[in-house]
Amino acid sequence: VLAHELGHIKCGHTILIQMAMWAMSAASALGELTFGIGNLVTQGLIYAFFEWRRKAELSSDRAALLVMDDLNPVMSTMMKLSGGSNKYANECSLQEFIKQSENYQALDEDGLNQIYKFLIYNGAQGSMLSHPFPVERLHYLRAWAVSEEYQQIRRGNYQRSPASGSVNVSAESSENQTESLRRQIEELQREIDRIRRNE
Repeated sequence: VLAHELGHIKCGHTILIQMAMWAMSAASALGELTFGIGNLVTQGLIYAFFEWRRKAELSSDRAALLVMDDLNPVMSTMMKLSGGSNKYANECSLQEFIKQSENYQALDEDGLNQIYKFLIYNGAQGSMLSHPFPVERLHYLRAWAVSEEYQQIRRGNYQRSPASGSVNVSAESSENQTESLRRQIEELQREIDRIRRNE
C-alpha cells in the first residue's frame, strides 16, 4: 500500500490532481457565466479527468510491483482492499480473485457489457469512480508483470531522470565532514568532562 501511494508521489499525480480539480472548478464557474453552454466543456473535462485518474491508479499499482518485486503480495493486498475483512481473511482465495478478474475481462466480449462498464465508471450510479475495480486492476497488473517492459525495468534498462533537489556529495567531502564531526564530538566530550570535574 505504501509503495502504491509513493508511486503516486513519484509520478507527480498529487500535483496534477490538484491542478485538475482547480481547472474543473474554473470550468464549472465558466459554465454558470455562459448560462450552461460551458457545461458541455466541463462535462468533457470531468470525463477525461476521471479516466486519467483511473489510469494513474494503474501506474501506481505498477510502482508497487516494482518495489515489492513479487506479484503475489501485491495481488493479495489488492484482494484484501477490495472488501476482505479481518474476520474472513482466512477464507479469501487469491486464485478465486484471479478467476474473478479473468471473468470480468471476458465480459468485454459483449458490447452491451462494455457500455454498462462505461456507465458504472462514469456516474450512472450517482458518482464517477476514481479507481478501477480491483478485479480490473489485477488484470492489468498481471499482464504488465509478464511484459517485456517490466522485465527491462527489472534489469535496470530504463530512462533515468535526475532527482529534483538532489545534492551530489563527493566521497572526499563526506570523509572530511566525518572527521570534522568526530573532532567536534571529542571537544564536546572534553568540555563535559571539565564541567563535571568543576562541580
